[in-house]
Amino acid sequence: QYPYRGRTPQAATGRGGTDFQEPVALANREKPDGLLYFTDGFAPTLQTPPRVPTLWVLTPGGLADSHPQYSQLPGRKVRFAGGV
Repeated sequence: QYPYRGRTPQAATGRGGTDFQEPVALANREKPDGLLYFTDGFAPTLQTPPRVPTLWVLTPGGLADSHPQYSQLPGRKVRFAGGV
């Protein structure tokens, strides 16, 4: 988690081992207007669903729409078309 001050942080950590639970728990506590999640979709199933509107932006090579876990992502889902 990084505070946004108008610029991208100089360094970011992570990369792999995604767990949706902690960001969703934080959103449930803080109650923002919504939760926007950029992900490939591969992670353990959420144990507690978000209580705010949620949009999952999935990578082109990420979780397929036909995968059983896809339907377990609560909220709306879109696929990022790719390109920069």
